[in-house]
Amino acid sequence: MLAAGALCLLATPRLLAQCSINIGNDTVVCQGTQAQLHGPPGFSNYLWNTGQVSQDISTGTAGNYWCQVTYPSGNLVTNGDFSSGNTGFSSQYIYSSTNLQNEGYYTVGTDAHNYHSQFQGTGTGNFLIANGGYVSWLNNQFDVWCQSVPVCPGQTYTLSYRARTLSNDLPARIIWRMDGIDQWPEATLPAYSAGWQNFTATWTAAAGQTSVNACLHVTSGDGVGDDFGIDDISISGTIVLSDTLHVGVTPLPVVNLGPDTTLCQGETLALNAAVPGGSYLWNDGVITASRNISSAGNFAVTVTAQGCSSSDQINVAVNPVPTFNLGPDTTLCVGNSINLSAAVPGASYMWSVGSAASTINVSTSGLYWAQADLNGCSHRDSVVVNFTPLPVVDLGNDTTLCQGQSLTLNATVPGGSYLWNDGVTTASRNISSAGNFAVTVTAQGCSSSDQINVAVNPLPTFNLGPDTTLCVGNSINLSAAVPGASYTWSVGSAASTINVSTSGLYWAQADLNGCSHRDSVVVNFTPLPVVDLGNDTTLCQGQSLTLNATVPGGSYLWNDGVTTASRNISSAGNFAVTVTAQGAAAQTRSM
Repeated sequence: MLAAGALCLLATPRLLAQCSINIGNDTVVCQGTQAQLHGPPGFSNYLWNTGQVSQDISTGTAGNYWCQVTYPSGNLVTNGDFSSGNTGFSSQYIYSSTNLQNEGYYTVGTDAHNYHSQFQGTGTGNFLIANGGYVSWLNNQFDVWCQSVPVCPGQTYTLSYRARTLSNDLPARIIWRMDGIDQWPEATLPAYSAGWQNFTATWTAAAGQTSVNACLHVTSGDGVGDDFGIDDISISGTIVLSDTLHVGVTPLPVVNLGPDTTLCQGETLALNAAVPGGSYLWNDGVITASRNISSAGNFAVTVTAQGCSSSDQINVAVNPVPTFNLGPDTTLCVGNSINLSAAVPGASYMWSVGSAASTINVSTSGLYWAQADLNGCSHRDSVVVNFTPLPVVDLGNDTTLCQGQSLTLNATVPGGSYLWNDGVTTASRNISSAGNFAVTVTAQGCSSSDQINVAVNPLPTFNLGPDTTLCVGNSINLSAAVPGASYTWSVGSAASTINVSTSGLYWAQADLNGCSHRDSVVVNFTPLPVVDLGNDTTLCQGQSLTLNATVPGGSYLWNDGVTTASRNISSAGNFAVTVTAQGAAAQTRSM
């Protein structure tokens, strides 16, 4: 709200700046002609996405085209130099035309000293003179100057003003506030002796935003100082505008019947002149878009589409086909071969295997084809030749088993029969003894053999003994000794024996000639019972002391023959107890 008696500070509404351009509607031209694109008039510079900088361009290429123009907005602030006095803006400070003795007051003038005896400072003309401080801050007098300014959406503006300190006290701190949002950083005005100083910041309008309430917001509220002058307030920017249109190019009908060609007897050639929306006229009166040709001759067509016509023609000749027969599909045994012939007098040849001879000899299975070429005409025939393979038998490498292990020998071949050197006739068998094992496999009339030698090594055996329980403080020796073996223990040792004094599951593994044996044992150590009668102590006559040696499952014997777990003591002496639990005993005493 304006202070009583203040001048009207609100700006008269201003016309919005030009925030958009229009380079016209999408357009379509015919192939071979140019579309004329026009940038908006009245700008000093233009930039098209083609890199051209003229106002108008021409193109015959389809695509999206944009034009960009820039112009300086000029200062959008009304009366930013205060040459028109106290008009065109609003303020939360109170206006006074005579003096500024009170904080939270401002005026517009040429000399600050005229309004306050402790102020000094002049400008190049009128400027805003403000008495800030704690009171104005307390009264929520933060916005010393505000004005609604027209802007273009998405454009970036430079915010600037000149300011100085008017008294030799603490300088004020000021920040731009746009639509209530602080535009950091804040500015700390210079000391009184520094005079006037320029302050600038940048701000970008939001999408769709056409105006902004710009304020110079005072963030300081010191007890003394905060007295300042402001002049030459400006909000300006370089406005960048663009618009896009699409250029379409209607192509001429494309007609291509292909190169002149020679057909082989019995072949047909598809001639296709189809164009979307086209009409057709062939030299023999046919009016279809496509046709199949199987005879010699000259064939020409004229195609008309979207008012444009194109023509093409083709000469077609017909030659006889060279014929041959590779015979029926056949099956042979591996090791045999077959001769395939594609001989035709005067022809050249191409086989699937890469040969250029008239015949080839085949010894591997496959689909074989040959092509004979004569006077530009070709004939191709194919045949499938199969060679039955020998059965593949592999019993593996000679091997050594450990005693108790078995080895599966598998000679399985689809459709096979089997004969082992010991008379066995199964495809597979399990072997657990040493020896030489050979098999002959017959499949599809062919036989193959293989053999394997099997050796058996004994296991390195040992016994760590039964699970056992000892008292804490004792130990037990565990042995996995096997002559010539190497050892691995659960505790990480590689020795043949270990000494154990802690409870746990212990295992050892002995390895000899590739064979292993493992055994384990559980060793438990019963802990000593824990007995604590406390420190030696002194009682006053008439007092008593409870001594407690209780241990779960314990038995008790005191040095004076008492066998209870606890007792009350009221006389001087040395009291000792021995507690036995789980076979282990502990002794303590108390004075």
